[in-house]
Amino acid sequence: MSLQITAAAMTLIRERLSRSEIPDPVVRFVEQSEPIRVSATQARRILEATAVDRVSVGDIPTRADELGQIQMRFVPAVYRREQVFRWQLKRIGDVTFVVTFAMRFLRREIDVGAGCLILRDGDGKTLLPQKRQLPRV
Repeated sequence: MSLQITAAAMTLIRERLSRSEIPDPVVRFVEQSEPIRVSATQARRILEATAVDRVSVGDIPTRADELGQIQMRFVPAVYRREQVFRWQLKRIGDVTFVVTFAMRFLRREIDVGAGCLILRDGDGKTLLPQKRQLPRV
C-alpha cells in the first residue's frame, strides 16, 4: 500500500478518535468547509421550512458572496465499522482507515499543515484541502 501517514497526522487522528464514543471506529478522510453563518431570522426560516418548502440558496449569505471561494479543510471523520465495505478497510498501526482506490494504489502522504490534515501526491504536491469556487446565485 502506498499510503503513508506522518507521526503528526497520526497524533491529530488519535485525538479525534479519543473524542468519539463509537465502539470499534474507523477513520475516513473528508473535506469540509467552515460553518456557514446565518442571522437568527434566516436560521428560523430554515428550521421552520417543511419538506415541501424550499429555502433559496440566495437566502443564505456566505463569505463566498464576498470572496467567491471558500477554504476547505481535510479532516478525519469517525464512522462505525458497519457503515463501510470491509474491502475498503486498512489497518495502519493501531487505527483502521477507510482507504480509497487512489490512496491504496497511488503514492500518497497525509501530514499536518495549516491546522488540518493535508494530502500530498508522490511528488509532494498538495492535493487536499483546496479552495473551492462557489457558484454565484
